[in-house]
Amino acid sequence: MTEQLGLLFDEPLSRVEREFRQWINTPDGTLCLQEATERALLLKRRGFKHYGIGAIWESMRFDYSVRVGPDEEDYKLNNNHRSHLAREIVKRTPELRGFFEMRTLTGQHR
Repeated sequence: MTEQLGLLFDEPLSRVEREFRQWINTPDGTLCLQEATERALLLKRRGFKHYGIGAIWESMRFDYSVRVGPDEEDYKLNNNHRSHLAREIVKRTPELRGFFEMRTLTGQHR
């Protein structure tokens, strides 16, 4: 039993994080990262000290749906990626540190 627990904790990335890493390097993922970062920076410039990644995520989903219509091109914003996206934004854009509330990721043992 102890060996099995050890194997769980040695796993470097959760399944969701692995899927996020694959997605963020796709054209859709890259575009989403860029758009979310721009929206967060705009909100910060407008005076917001904190904001939710969920609101930014849903605003992008809405805008894309209005522009394109039903999901014909298989463009998807998987809700599992939201918290990882916030972390990626902060990692790449230091001026946004503290802008998003960060909680411990489910399944993260580090």
